[in-house]
Amino acid sequence: MRALFLSLFLWLIATTSAFATTSLSVDTGRVEASLLSSHYTVTPGQTFQIALKTELDENWHTYWRNPGDSGEPVQITWILPDALSADDIVWPLPDTIPTGPIINYGFEGAPLFPVAFTVAENAAIGSILEIEAQVYYLVCYDICIPEDGTLRIVLQVSETADLNDENAAAIVEAIGQAPREIAVRAAMQADGAALSIQFSDLPEGDFSDAYFFPYDKTLLVHSDPQVVSVGPDGIQIDTSASFGWQDGFSGSQSGVLAFDLNGERTGRIVSVAPGPAIAVGAVAGNLPGGSGPSGAPIGLLGAIIGAFIGGLILNLMPCVFPVISLKALSLAKSAHSERAVARREAWAYAFGIFATFAILVVVLLAIKAGGAELGWGFQLQNPIFVGLMALLLFAVGLNLVGVFEIAGGTYQGTGAGLAGRGGLSGSFFTGALAVLVATPCAAPFMATAVGYALLSESAFVTMLVFAALAAGFAAPFILFAYAPGLLSKLPKPGPWMVRLREFLSFPMFAASLLFVWVVGNQAGVDGMGLVLLAMLAFALAVWLLQRKGIWRIVGVATIILAIALPFAARTETATGSADIATDAWSPERVAELRAEGRPVFVDFTADWCVTCKVNERLVLKTDSVKQAFAETNTAFLIADWTNKNDVIARELESYGRAGVPLYLYFPASDNSVRGQVLPQILTVDMLLNTLKGT
Repeated sequence: MRALFLSLFLWLIATTSAFATTSLSVDTGRVEASLLSSHYTVTPGQTFQIALKTELDENWHTYWRNPGDSGEPVQITWILPDALSADDIVWPLPDTIPTGPIINYGFEGAPLFPVAFTVAENAAIGSILEIEAQVYYLVCYDICIPEDGTLRIVLQVSETADLNDENAAAIVEAIGQAPREIAVRAAMQADGAALSIQFSDLPEGDFSDAYFFPYDKTLLVHSDPQVVSVGPDGIQIDTSASFGWQDGFSGSQSGVLAFDLNGERTGRIVSVAPGPAIAVGAVAGNLPGGSGPSGAPIGLLGAIIGAFIGGLILNLMPCVFPVISLKALSLAKSAHSERAVARREAWAYAFGIFATFAILVVVLLAIKAGGAELGWGFQLQNPIFVGLMALLLFAVGLNLVGVFEIAGGTYQGTGAGLAGRGGLSGSFFTGALAVLVATPCAAPFMATAVGYALLSESAFVTMLVFAALAAGFAAPFILFAYAPGLLSKLPKPGPWMVRLREFLSFPMFAASLLFVWVVGNQAGVDGMGLVLLAMLAFALAVWLLQRKGIWRIVGVATIILAIALPFAARTETATGSADIATDAWSPERVAELRAEGRPVFVDFTADWCVTCKVNERLVLKTDSVKQAFAETNTAFLIADWTNKNDVIARELESYGRAGVPLYLYFPASDNSVRGQVLPQILTVDMLLNTLKGT
């Protein structure tokens, strides 16, 4: 009976050629997939083709090998007999598929994905080749649906090859239309967030509407336009560099250069490597990346100036006030002593600022070199660091209120006693602490400069911009120390300084509570409890250290316990806290809402961002703004960066930013893929005018 069925099976294969060269299809209602073979029978050592055919319903699409901003590529997993080996997919020329603000690369219609197969030389005549393909593809229209299926095709090894003319013609046409590899001269350069690519020695064709589809997803920002400039010796494409440039591209990157030839779209596979620009005689277009609010590139000089001005303004931000007040108090007590003393302490304070900025930037660059997506304030995304900051500020507050002294006896209730304390180490510590508490803040002019610095491929440029930021931050106190007229106007030391010092403990306690609250959002109630317990342990340790004998040993152990407790905090998922009806941000959600014809407002925020919270409290939560959101049917999306999120980091980077806040507005009447960047310091009138289009 087995022999009878086997004979019947072989007879069906030999006589039913349509079954042998075209698989049964898998139809999901959105796409019908099948396998097409170029041959009925094949010979030992022969190369032939099998193509995956996907017939997509109208308006549905699937994705290229690099899907662009979102999506997943078509995938084929072959299960083959030992006598067969398969090559890679011959990918068709993709199209750009815009979906709201994002750009995908993919296909509509009925694309073919040919694959070449080689039969082993020792394949036995008459043997059966059972070929199975496990296929996966993501199909999208107004929604995206992942689909898969298993397709099978059966061929026979024969002494002569028998061609399926219809299938072979379709496959040959698909391969002929697919991009083929050619040699061109090409080079690319990234300057901050701007990317330029030059091509010369090009084939015949019209390159005025050329487009470069990279294989690597991290080379360029897919959603940004590619501005083509045609010269007598080639073309230049200007667009935005993506996050892959943070690590640098040491070798050639391949992709498809699409252009027009005889009125039809075609493409060629090209390779391009980082290197000096090739002179093609083209005038560069407007670069869409690395820009300030006006969209014009800021450049290195602009970033340095912006960083310095931002550092100056940072002194006035609420998050820095408690520590800056300490420095002002220190300057007041030394103002009427020798000028050299005031100047030394001012420079020690500045050195503390520069040293702390340098350490933060070196750590940031080292972590980013490992592939992590980080930005300004990255350390505040770690609940352990935030918990330790809360504990430190609590300790400083206890010191200011007079519970203990960091060095040498308790202070006397006189200004003279206070004036004799501090010194260079105290000034250095104050500068370092000022930088640490400043990281939740983003001052005007600062965000674009910091974004330029962190998106630069040059560590030297990054350090230079942050040095300008540190210089601006330290400049007011350096200037004050070298201005005798200003120093002489400060009040003389006296008992008032003791009262002021005690008063300044309360802003420190307030800042400590802010960090405790951030830990609660990051690590939940348990994490917040650990930090509060650490504060209790520290207060107990201070009391124990005032005792004698074994109690001091217990006090030291309790301090170690207090420092160790925040290390047990673990990140939890945090959510936004705005009162307006909100939704979580994602590029796909923005696209969905814009497809509905709704304007969209996106708030890139974090619980540790003081500027964000001030804007939220004074502007976003006001009744007039909430009413305007309702009247204009504007969707409010929150991109919460309290904890590390690579998708948000990449989106910030695409706008030339490396930190929050960032506010984007997508008008309903504007089909642009890019959002309108609003100022970092929001006002009610400005936001109302934006929402109402006035």
